[in-house]
Amino acid sequence: MLGDITRTIIVAALFVGAAAGFPALAAEEPLLITYGRDAATLEGDHDHRLVIFVSVPEDHAAPVHLRVFDPDTGGTFDTAYGAWNDSKTRFAVFAGPGAFAMPENRDAVPPPGGELIAERTFAWNRSVDGTWITLATLDPAQGDLVHDRRVFRLVVEGTAGDDGNVYAVAASASEDENVDVPDARLYSFRPTFRVLDDDLFSELRFIVPNGVDELTVFNFDAAFATMTFTTQFRTVPLRASGQGVWDYAKVAIEERDRGNVAAVTIQGGDELPNDVTIFVATSNNRFVPMDVPPLRWPGNTRPSAGYTSTPNDCHAVNFDVRDAQDANGDDLTYLWYFPGGKIVSGGSVTHAFGTVGTHPVRLEVIDASGVVGNGWAENFEITIKAPPVAHAMAPLIAALGEPVRLDGTRSYSDGYDIARFSWRLSDGSTHEGAYINHAFRTIGSHTIGLSVVDAADHPCNGDGTERLLRVNARPVAVAGEDLHVATGEIFRLDAGASADPDGEALGFAWDLGDGARTDGPVVEHSYAAPGIYHVRLNADDATGVSNRAGLDVARVVVNAPPVAEVEAPQSAFTGEVMTFDARGSHDPDGSIASYRWRFGDGSEKSGAVVTHAYFAPGKYDVALRVEDGSQLANGIAFDQMSVTVRDAANTPPVAAAGADMIAAVGEIVSFDGSASADPDGNIVAYHWNFEPGGEATSVVAQYTFLQAGDYDVELTVHDNSGKPNAAATDTVRVRVVVPENDTPIARIGADITAEVGQIVTFDASASRDPDGNVVAYAWEFGDGAKGWGVSPAYTYFAEGVYRVTVTVTDDSEFIGTAADSLTVVVLPSSGAQTEEQ
Repeated sequence: MLGDITRTIIVAALFVGAAAGFPALAAEEPLLITYGRDAATLEGDHDHRLVIFVSVPEDHAAPVHLRVFDPDTGGTFDTAYGAWNDSKTRFAVFAGPGAFAMPENRDAVPPPGGELIAERTFAWNRSVDGTWITLATLDPAQGDLVHDRRVFRLVVEGTAGDDGNVYAVAASASEDENVDVPDARLYSFRPTFRVLDDDLFSELRFIVPNGVDELTVFNFDAAFATMTFTTQFRTVPLRASGQGVWDYAKVAIEERDRGNVAAVTIQGGDELPNDVTIFVATSNNRFVPMDVPPLRWPGNTRPSAGYTSTPNDCHAVNFDVRDAQDANGDDLTYLWYFPGGKIVSGGSVTHAFGTVGTHPVRLEVIDASGVVGNGWAENFEITIKAPPVAHAMAPLIAALGEPVRLDGTRSYSDGYDIARFSWRLSDGSTHEGAYINHAFRTIGSHTIGLSVVDAADHPCNGDGTERLLRVNARPVAVAGEDLHVATGEIFRLDAGASADPDGEALGFAWDLGDGARTDGPVVEHSYAAPGIYHVRLNADDATGVSNRAGLDVARVVVNAPPVAEVEAPQSAFTGEVMTFDARGSHDPDGSIASYRWRFGDGSEKSGAVVTHAYFAPGKYDVALRVEDGSQLANGIAFDQMSVTVRDAANTPPVAAAGADMIAAVGEIVSFDGSASADPDGNIVAYHWNFEPGGEATSVVAQYTFLQAGDYDVELTVHDNSGKPNAAATDTVRVRVVVPENDTPIARIGADITAEVGQIVTFDASASRDPDGNVVAYAWEFGDGAKGWGVSPAYTYFAEGVYRVTVTVTDDSEFIGTAADSLTVVVLPSSGAQTEEQ
């Protein structure tokens, strides 16, 4: 007896067949045969006994009716030797524990076991001849529980005589007719059955156990019939025994056979009917259960077919059956087996393979004959082509207008050359070639698309890729306004107005023009010597491309201090009018803007040349202060002298020029000196000196000022003493203003980008004067050059950022002006040699 665990595993495998569609009811032509105990073994039944097991699922609750066809020993289907009625056959049904038993070897009688629940013995009986009868009604709960099945044992024995009892058995859901019982199975380990003629073959089916590499098929008394081991897709000839003897053949088991249906088929032989006993054993001598009753079929030729495979794309392939044939005219089913366990049916199918490379495919063609050997199959391989790989090499960043190399030479295709490279760029241009040089004319992000096609005649011959390239905008460096500083004065330079159109952070490098260099957005510096210094600011976006830096230049004028010089008499009499002259004062880098005198007697005057009289004897310190107009700390200079005044025995006159006044440009202004007087005599002469230029000698004088500004008008009077102090001076200040005039409007348009050497034309024709006409245009081009006219042209010879200003003047007699500016960004010439990226 097998161990319980082994028994459970083996038996569990036996019951797979019912789910595979094995017929549960026998055909109406019986093939099972059991001879009486007196029959010779050379008839094909070596032990006059047949053991059949009836199996249903454990959870099957309905009664199962065990039925037998033609159970008697004489009549239509049976074989008689001598007279009828001398043979008997016993049918016994066992249930309960031990009902299932596997034979230990070929000749062993199955061990007894189980409980006898039904028994009948039949001789020749016309009432049951050629008829189905119900032998026993089985309660599934009484069956021997083996794994998850309930098993009953039917033992058929020839108890008397030598006739052959031919019969069939079936499990039925009905007591009166054969009705299939779902998942029921009838099998035997060593069936004896009948081969009736040469035209039909008998088929004994079984499930090939898992885990076996070889089976041995034993046969007794096959009378040299034609025998095969048959699976759905292959047929292996078997050696048939002679009459009354055993023989065997070994069959190698393939992977696909395990767990699937196989059959032993037998046809013909030296005697007909030909009765034969068959059993199949594994290499460890375990019997394989075979389904009973056997089936009879007409001869069947396996189908055949061809196929074609056509790639659809990089993954999908169309498979088509071609030239399918079936000699028997049966309908055909086509099954395609693909990796991953996918099975698709149909004469024309499409499958998408998940990976490139070689994949196994199997085509099975199955006819509708119903026999086990009804299939043809072919295993083949399909190669899924890898698409080419487009690989575009390009810099991440490039300078505006500078050619960059776009390289696709690293694109590849396994086994094929790249036949075509196609470039499409987001600026609308297209190119062909493994590599190209292209200059982008607009800043910002650009998409570079590369498509490649390999030389394969295949739908999977193309690929595409995209890269992003940013075209860099030159930073705008702003060094700040021009400065006017004093020597030694610490001043600040601020690059905060600089900007990068791309939003990059900028680094700043300063060349201060005196050999000093420094970094940072804000720097401080001072100059030791006066002069004009050009401060260069380099704003760098650190992209590494040729237009990474913007340049701006600011001019710093370091003021030279003025020099004050006084020329005047060192002595005088009281009342004597003295002339003080500062015209020897000068400014090394400009001009003197103002002169201021202090005479030591509490009085002050302004002007390059002034007069003054002292009315009391003594020594007076005269101080001169000159300014150069820079409003800087070193824009002031001083000079001084001493004047000794002696008594002249005359009281000088008193000059009275009148109060300060305001007048308009072009207005006739009257001056009145009649308030002048002489304490000890008479005024005998009046002299007016008008600062812009002009004189008068009357008590009352008139003058017209033609330009706005502050003017000092001086009145000198003389008395009748004839003494050195006979003169006195007084000054009146006149502020001359311009009557109302609408200021003109200057317009020169938007900022300009140009290249070194390019002629740039400026246009101020949009300028206008609300109450007149613009009559003059004065231009400063930002690099020290100047120009005139409404639309001048100018060429820059160095890259950089330049501030261009126009000043327009109207035609009013009071002269109105206005200014407007724009920025010119000068780039390197596009014709210049650039470094290849």
